[in-house]
Amino acid sequence: MSSITDELIAGSAAGFASTILGAPLDAVKVRMQHLQQPGLTTWACALAMLRESGVPAFFRGVGVPLLNSVLMNTVMFVVFEEVRSALPDTTGGALAAGAVSGLAQSLLSTPMDLLKIQVQLRGGHPLSILRRLAARSGAVGVASTRRAPRCAEE
Repeated sequence: MSSITDELIAGSAAGFASTILGAPLDAVKVRMQHLQQPGLTTWACALAMLRESGVPAFFRGVGVPLLNSVLMNTVMFVVFEEVRSALPDTTGGALAAGAVSGLAQSLLSTPMDLLKIQVQLRGGHPLSILRRLAARSGAVGVASTRRAPRCAEE
């Protein structure tokens, strides 16, 4: 295997593991942000989620972040390597490649995060939610960072 293949596999595995391990806390965080109840503790919110929906409540919508972690790692490594090979082998070249790679990642992460939050709060299939969001706001609206804070209100 080439070193880029090794890096892609390792990055994807790390993204997968961290997503699965972090999903329960992320689900509680999103629920608390949505409810905005003063005095609600993380523990009380988690217990309420467990009573209402069981263990699956902590993993609702986890498919979107799993897909996101694989896409983000792939984009990060591929874009970085392609841009890096086109630039001089200097610190500035590496910095520029990292900046372009980060920009490419951000174009994916904003709509994926919006989609993840919608699935966590409302349930449903990610593709049907994405179609509804795109019909309501267009592709630019789905990718807009200004859209994310309002997404739970709709």
